[in-house]
Amino acid sequence: MTKSLLAIFAVTALTGSSLFGQDELRVTIPFDFNAGQHALAAGDYTVRMSYAAGTIQVRTADARHAVQLLAHAASPSRGSDTARLVFHKYGDRYFLSQVFQSGNNPGQELPRSHEEQEQIAARHAVKTITIAAMVR
Repeated sequence: MTKSLLAIFAVTALTGSSLFGQDELRVTIPFDFNAGQHALAAGDYTVRMSYAAGTIQVRTADARHAVQLLAHAASPSRGSDTARLVFHKYGDRYFLSQVFQSGNNPGQELPRSHEEQEQIAARHAVKTITIAAMVR
């Protein structure tokens, strides 16, 4: 029994950061974008996912600005095993949609904001833009 508990603890300790903890990505976003209800400028960002809490934190590289967003699980795309951020583009407006760490791990998806829903209602064409990120 003790050995079983020790084995479970060891596996949890080794995988906990990726399954239940927080995964941090670094990314350069070359355009202004919306994350939830927040407008953010182009630049270098750190993105932290918390699967247990169901949140994504988007923080400027200098840590001067950060937003915390509610998210839900997203299945990874087939054939894509790199860490990445997925945006929806309507005209010249970009909306953060999904965040994935490397591998076939599940990612997190943001619910559509009111502004993005307005773009959809106006029948603006959507393009999907993917930006690679570095796992830290």
